[in-house]
Amino acid sequence: WTAGGQPLATLNGHSGNVYFAEFASDNQTLLTRASDGTACTWALDGTLLASFPADHNQYLLDARLCSGNNHVVLLDAGGHVELCDAAGRRIARLGDADVASRTIELAADGGDRLLVRENGTKAALYATADGRKLAIFEHPATVKGLRSNTSGTRVLTWASDYVVRLWDEHGQLLQSFNGHRGTVTNASMTVDGSLVLSTALDGTVKLWDKTGNILIDWPVESNQPIPARFSPDGQFILVSEKDNKRITRLPLPETVYENFSRTIDRNGPELTQLATEYHIQFLDNLPK
Repeated sequence: WTAGGQPLATLNGHSGNVYFAEFASDNQTLLTRASDGTACTWALDGTLLASFPADHNQYLLDARLCSGNNHVVLLDAGGHVELCDAAGRRIARLGDADVASRTIELAADGGDRLLVRENGTKAALYATADGRKLAIFEHPATVKGLRSNTSGTRVLTWASDYVVRLWDEHGQLLQSFNGHRGTVTNASMTVDGSLVLSTALDGTVKLWDKTGNILIDWPVESNQPIPARFSPDGQFILVSEKDNKRITRLPLPETVYENFSRTIDRNGPELTQLATEYHIQFLDNLPK
């Protein structure tokens, strides 16, 4: 459709319910996934380019389109991850043959790298050009989720020990973020990797600096996973509260610090009020 609601093309070809559709990052190709066990790529005029059936006659859990090389990655219900070329031919099987994979995540703009979370204590980074394994991320507990920055040079993981971990692209652990008292449900980072945001079933949203200090520890009344993310401009945190009935926008500490008047009494009630209102900790770090 156009943004004004006019139809541009109809994509006919699946024989089951369509569960997923997305544009490639180059906005020239579409990828769809359906209950018929296939993923398909399409031109913007609705022309079917290729069909990608899941291996082993399995239900297809996920599919990702790598815009940079037009390859497609498939994850089926059996935990098999397959890398295919633009014509649908299999290039490589990713992951250990005897360990089921649980999630896949493109790790960089253009999709030249892929993160795979296995059913256990490991995650791995692969090149989508040929399926080469680039790094392994070993954990002392079961990996529950992962995400990378847009360049694919930093990877965040969270595990069943309630710890969020930051890694480089070679599998080297850079920092552990210890502080949650419940299952971590999500984590993300700013584009430059200087801040990490995490949510957990302990009812908190935590903002960390890259050395593991908690800058904001925000209690949210909820027994469900808390949606929280950085705003697109990187200046705010957006958090869903009150059982997802309200979204709150919270400025980052640096943004608040920059707006502090130089005449504010560091020990006075005005600063205390601002710190309380914006959940600011570590006031000693204010710019001099």
